[in-house]
Amino acid sequence: TTTDMDATGAQGAFVGSPKVLDQNTPNVVAAFQSHVNVGTNGSGSEKGLGASEAALSPAMLAGANTGFLRSDARLYVVYVSHEEDSSASSPSQVQASITAAKGGDASQVFFAAIAGPEPLGCFNFSGSADAGSRYIDVVDATGGLFGSICDADFGVTLQNLAFEVTAAGNNFPLTEIPELASIQVLIDGIPQATTTWIYSPTSTSIQ
Repeated sequence: TTTDMDATGAQGAFVGSPKVLDQNTPNVVAAFQSHVNVGTNGSGSEKGLGASEAALSPAMLAGANTGFLRSDARLYVVYVSHEEDSSASSPSQVQASITAAKGGDASQVFFAAIAGPEPLGCFNFSGSADAGSRYIDVVDATGGLFGSICDADFGVTLQNLAFEVTAAGNNFPLTEIPELASIQVLIDGIPQATTTWIYSPTSTSIQ
């Protein structure tokens, strides 16, 4: 969705058609790229937190965003903004509302943000960004993931998010075919015993 909560904005409704993408969506990568390219013509008062809260409200999930929330899947909320959030709800209220959409189980919700870093934001060749402190509050309170919107690209942040998604299922896909004898698995820098993990050549992943 967008950060535009004005009467003429998305107000939490998902954009694009179809609104919900899945593994059966034709040309799903191109569809996703089109969906996320929402432009910059919306409200100058960005309310990303409020938009996410609205998107996952019971009314919206039963209406415009029906078919999105799955009971058997974790929920990932990713904010992308170059301005501070100006939503009416506090970061803690938004966190609580979104967690309620997953039955109040905080372990089933993950927050990430690509925004301006504290304390002063940032600047790069394409412009500047205010510090996204309210987004950072949600991320920090939930042990989420933060990346600077002034990075040259979001590759590292998105890769880390992908690792987080796959980690939920204890499955870590590798980007290359490894030399089996050289595989080492570390958690927080600590080597793990070979009895605690296996390599799956079929999926090229560590489980």
